[in-house]
Amino acid sequence: MKKKILLVLALAGIAYLVIDWNQSADAIKQQCNVIQTGDSIQQLKGRIKNETSLKISVGEKDDKKFLLLYSAANYGRHTCLVEYRDGKVTRHEYSYLD
Repeated sequence: MKKKILLVLALAGIAYLVIDWNQSADAIKQQCNVIQTGDSIQQLKGRIKNETSLKISVGEKDDKKFLLLYSAANYGRHTCLVEYRDGKVTRHEYSYLD
């Protein structure tokens, strides 16, 4: 009986991880697909706050500012890189690290 309970708990845990992974990957894809060149970074940040599974990392490299949208649920394998200047999106790119 204990083995059955442990098996059910293990399967439930695996199912939760798979569902969470897929939902976070879909949320990143969806957010990246609706971004348009010229969109406001503040509006983008506001939309991301509504997605509880998504995180934002802000950075700057070689005089370029960017946001990286990612999720801990999929270990950062699905991301959306958003470059911006003067508070407006200049480029965005979805990527999947395989």
